[in-house]
Amino acid sequence: MEKTKTLSAGYAHKVLFFSLQGSGSCPLVKSSADRVRVFIQGLSSGHAPEGRVNPLRRQPRGWWRRKEMEIIMAVLFLVGLALIATEHKSKLDKGAVALVLAFILWSMVALLGGHSKEELKAHLGHTTMEVAQIVLFLLGAMTIVEMVSLHGGFDIITKKLSKIRSKAKLLVISCVLTFFLSALLDNMTITIVMAVILRGVFLRKEQEQDRFLFTGMVVLAANAGGAWSPMGDVTTTMLWVGDKVSALKLIQFLLIPSLICMLVPLGVQVMRMWGQEVVSSPTENGNGKVVPGAWIILTVGIGGLLAVPALKVLTGLPPFMCMLFSLGLLWVTAEVVHKGDAHLTPADAEAHNHGEKKLSVAKALERIGMPSILFFAGILLAVGALQAEGLMVSLAELFSLSLELAPEEVAFVLGLLSGGVDNVPLTAASMGMYNLPMDDPFWHSLAYCVGTGGTLLIIGSAAGVVVMSKKGQDGKEEGIPFFWYALRIGPMALLGYFSGYGVLLLLE
Repeated sequence: MEKTKTLSAGYAHKVLFFSLQGSGSCPLVKSSADRVRVFIQGLSSGHAPEGRVNPLRRQPRGWWRRKEMEIIMAVLFLVGLALIATEHKSKLDKGAVALVLAFILWSMVALLGGHSKEELKAHLGHTTMEVAQIVLFLLGAMTIVEMVSLHGGFDIITKKLSKIRSKAKLLVISCVLTFFLSALLDNMTITIVMAVILRGVFLRKEQEQDRFLFTGMVVLAANAGGAWSPMGDVTTTMLWVGDKVSALKLIQFLLIPSLICMLVPLGVQVMRMWGQEVVSSPTENGNGKVVPGAWIILTVGIGGLLAVPALKVLTGLPPFMCMLFSLGLLWVTAEVVHKGDAHLTPADAEAHNHGEKKLSVAKALERIGMPSILFFAGILLAVGALQAEGLMVSLAELFSLSLELAPEEVAFVLGLLSGGVDNVPLTAASMGMYNLPMDDPFWHSLAYCVGTGGTLLIIGSAAGVVVMSKKGQDGKEEGIPFFWYALRIGPMALLGYFSGYGVLLLLE
């Protein structure tokens, strides 16, 4: 079937002038009816030929023009990312930078964007709703993970992994486990879980570089694992819900490329550390004992996380509601398990390293680090401002229309861009640019590229942002530095990205 391209906003802008000149000036305008259709679409999309004023859209005020405003917003966003990347040198907390950046960009949208109050409320409301859902999902997932950690549940897994002396074997087990679990769960949640487990394996200060390397490879494996599953990544979920891909075809065409995307970098790292051994570390609680009820909390907590995709399918509710339900269920379980703790003396509670206050959800919320949540919210709000002004759509259409790239080539370039730009708006823009049938090769290429391309930089995926903004129990920064990831993991991720894409082209 021949692929047809819809007249998106940018494309209507490009052919609108020809529609007014006559049908012979543009191959897509072949009749008077076509000229009227293109002209109306161009006006309704907010674009008009050069020198003409679009009467259906308010223009930016004063000397501000849309192109200049888009450039300034893009520059401010890049400056913000630079400050975030150089946090350790600038001594500015990344959460503060993200929140200030979000306010400045949205202020430009409100004051200089030429939007009516209704349009501004609609844009900000839509962005806020999306951010709130992700933040609540993240808050629920991180609280569940910390509740399990408080009870020593992950110590059970950590002790098994700590017995593995070979670094190469430990890395293979960690990445393969992450790859398949992220397809069943989702890449962000499994990254949180694995980061906590690896923190227990590499506790010593001198093991920090090893922890960074293992956690960075977990991010790579999580993003690769999420790319071939409809539930593994938000972008594949968008394509699945939008009837762009079917679950079976997605798995059929992307499982092997995604696996190659992980195995190639993993093989390189294994060869580098072959023969090296892990230095044994003390357990987190220091006494090697597991808190009473740890098995119950571990089972309910991990079971609740795994149940989120199934609950979403069964109820039709958004994932954050299902995650909050799992948190509530774990909360009730913890209350029942520790209902007798009130009768313990303070000395007994301290001796057993547990008690009502120490093992409560309130204590878990203290451990997750709210600055991490605020950083995540700020970045998403800043990207939402760019999306409200159409920068993401303009970026996507630039490659498709101005550079005249084929759809599969557009997907490849968008994958590279998703390393530094949120892949969600890039995916949304691409879904509106092409009117292609379900399971067209372009949709499979897009799912792979934007899913795995986010691994190129640590800020390119939710999983990367989570481990970048991770803080320890003492409040000290434990996250992977931006430049460390870019230098140590980025090249391996790029190698895997190219390798997997080559396999995808052969399968398609």
